[in-house]
Amino acid sequence: MMGFFRSRPVRYGSSTMVAVLALLAIMVAINYLATRYHHRIDVTEGGMHSLSDQTATLLDSLTTDVHVLAFFHETDLETAGFKERLEAYAYHSDRFTFELVDPAVHPGEARRYGVGKPRISVVISGDREERVSGIEENHLTNAVAKVVRKRNRTVYFSTGHGERTLKAPEGDFIRVGQALQDAGYGVRDTLVLDAGKGVPAECDLLIVAGPTAAFSRVEADSIRNYLAGGGSGLFMLDPGGETGLESLLAGWGIQVNNDYVLGWGPGDPSMPGSVWYARHPVTEKHRNRNLRTFYRLARSVARIEDATGVQIQELVTTHPRNSWREEKLPDAAPVYDPGRDLQGPASIAVATLDRPKFRRFPSDVGLRHTRIVVFGDSDFAGNEFFDTVGNGDLFMNAVSWLMEEGDLISIRPKMWAFRGVVMTAEDLLWLSWLSVVVIPAIPVVVGIGVWRRRR
Repeated sequence: MMGFFRSRPVRYGSSTMVAVLALLAIMVAINYLATRYHHRIDVTEGGMHSLSDQTATLLDSLTTDVHVLAFFHETDLETAGFKERLEAYAYHSDRFTFELVDPAVHPGEARRYGVGKPRISVVISGDREERVSGIEENHLTNAVAKVVRKRNRTVYFSTGHGERTLKAPEGDFIRVGQALQDAGYGVRDTLVLDAGKGVPAECDLLIVAGPTAAFSRVEADSIRNYLAGGGSGLFMLDPGGETGLESLLAGWGIQVNNDYVLGWGPGDPSMPGSVWYARHPVTEKHRNRNLRTFYRLARSVARIEDATGVQIQELVTTHPRNSWREEKLPDAAPVYDPGRDLQGPASIAVATLDRPKFRRFPSDVGLRHTRIVVFGDSDFAGNEFFDTVGNGDLFMNAVSWLMEEGDLISIRPKMWAFRGVVMTAEDLLWLSWLSVVVIPAIPVVVGIGVWRRRR
């Protein structure tokens, strides 16, 4: 018997059996751990299969449950892709759940939610519902943001001073209007202050975008009273003249200079860029990602050092050496003159937080701060540059901070970029020879070499 166990077949067989059992035990342990503790890893360029910073920030801040009913046909080719996106949301937050419903199989459920056609998703949180027909991440995330918001928010744009317009097709702020509406804000772009009515009580944010004519004293007083009552204001003031708002903003510690910020480098000197941001909620995401923003014909805005009772911070500054300030824009290409111009850095954006005021709406919790953000440029948020690198995100993050919605401050998802391979005629010729001749010839040559060696 001992000889049997010591025989070579038994010893080899037992070793193989032990190895197989050990492998099975390892596989069982790995599968068990994978079901209990799983983590997704995205190795694509730019994390194209991962949730954007905007979505992750929003899901992390959920305090109420969100449920999505996605009405898709099972045979719809987009169903699988949209299901994967919903699974990614649910994987990131336990408060997010979803259900795929085929309206052809469950017509009663579709009628119950007023869905008359497929590819409609109903986002539900408490007693709030939002319908969305898009299948992209930004559509779904914006819908979630709308249903978890405690009340509707309204943005007013001042008019009557040559401000930027949101009206299509000529409007130069159409992208701004679209972004605000996609985020769930009500947009009113016809606020006339010279009528003596002042800023409406329902205004959550007043935006003054690139005025070309000065505000009157009565209009400035209306804005001052609104801000003094705990309102929020976003001012984008281009250079080239007085705006009538200089003394108003100085009362909150902000100095608006009548100059031009320029910079030298590979681009146009009249369009300086920046990657220098303050540690502030508006710019923290840009700072962490070293995300560049661009400005065209900007003026400098700065903090008044001896201002009291307010918290002031310069948000965006230009390069300390490769930028300068001029009082008058020259007719020729601008060139830095050390005897006349002021070398950088120059501040292009400033944020102010004032003492809290009494709440303006019954749904407000506690007291409200006066919040003001001033940019020395409005072009950065125009249609031409809104989607350029970090410009649109900077505008929307300023809006979120002014609205006291810090959980929406983020970098928003970008569209997929085309990654095509461009080949010349020579490249195609070499590829043809490689695939048709070289690669098939390799095993033939190796075989002939082995045959000759064995002979």
